[in-house]
Order: sequence, then C-alpha cells, then structure tokens
Amino acid sequence: MRSYQGYYTRSHQNSEVKRLWAGIVLGWVTSREVPVLHPFCIRLNLLRRGIFFSDM
Repeated sequence: MRSYQGYYTRSHQNSEVKRLWAGIVLGWVTSREVPVLHPFCIRLNLLRRGIFFSDM
C-alpha cells in the first residue's frame, strides 16, 4: 500500500499553496481585527460602568 503523500502528490503540493494562502488570509484578518475589536471593547467597558448609549 502506498502512502497518501506518495500516491497523491498533487494533494501534497496543494497543501503548500493552502498554507501560503492561510498565512496571507490570517495576516489580513489580524490586521483588520484591531479596528473592529477596539469599538467593541469601548462599548463593553462603558456597559460595565453602567453608561448606556443607544446610538453607539
């Protein structure tokens, strides 16, 4: 019986491409995370203090 990687070489090459794309996508998502997370944290902090704004 052949190994999976030995038999399905295209799958192995695709995994390298998938890893590259995952790095690109994760870099893009984490760079967008801070601006999105920041207003949420401010709102959560205000709610904890008992300050409520219906417009936020």
